[in-house]
Amino acid sequence: MRGGLVLLLFSRLCFLGGSSLLMIIKPVSEMPTQIASLIELISKIITTVLVLIKAIHYDCENAGLQTKFTALTGTAMVTGLMHTITIFLHRGPSHELRTCWIGSLIIVDILNTLITSISIFYGLWWFVERWMPILMGVYIFLEFILYLGAVCFQQMEKCKTERDRQNITVLENRKISWRFMFAICLVFYVMFTVALIVGVSSHVMKKC
Repeated sequence: MRGGLVLLLFSRLCFLGGSSLLMIIKPVSEMPTQIASLIELISKIITTVLVLIKAIHYDCENAGLQTKFTALTGTAMVTGLMHTITIFLHRGPSHELRTCWIGSLIIVDILNTLITSISIFYGLWWFVERWMPILMGVYIFLEFILYLGAVCFQQMEKCKTERDRQNITVLENRKISWRFMFAICLVFYVMFTVALIVGVSSHVMKKC
C-alpha cells in the first residue's frame, strides 16, 4: 500500500516534469515529454500490480477501502496509457489532424491528472497525519499556477508589438522569465514529493 502511493507520487512528478499540456501552452521538447510519459506509465503499472497483490491477500476488516483504491489505481493506469499514446501520436503545427490531436490531448491529460490526484488523496486519507493531504492540495495549486503562468506568457507573446518581434533582447528576457518560473515550480514539486514520500513511508496508517 505504501509502495503504491510512493509510485503514484513519483508518476505525478514525472507527468509535471514533461507535461504534454505544456507542449501546447508553452512548447517544450518532445523527447523529454515522451520519456517522462513512459516512466509515468511504468510506475502506474507497477503500482496497479502491487495493489492487486495486496487486494488478493487482504486481511483487513475494511477491505472495501482497499477495493476502491485498487479500482482508482487501475483507472489511473488506463489514463496513463492513454496519455502515453497521445504523446507518441504527436502532430506538428502544419499537420491537418493537429486540432483533433490537441483536443484529445487536453481531455486525456485532464482525466489523467484528475484520476491520479484522486487516487493519491484517497490513499493519503488513510494516514493519521492531516498535513499530507493539505500538502498535496498545495501541490495541485502550484500546478494550476504553472499552467496559468504559461498561458499568461503565451498571451504576452501574442500581444507583443512589431518592435518587440525585432527586439531579440525582449524575446530572450521573456524566455528566461518562463524558464525561471518553470524551474522554481519544479523545485517545489520535487520538495513536496519527497516530503510526501517520507510521510507515506514513516507515518502511521489508520483503518488497518
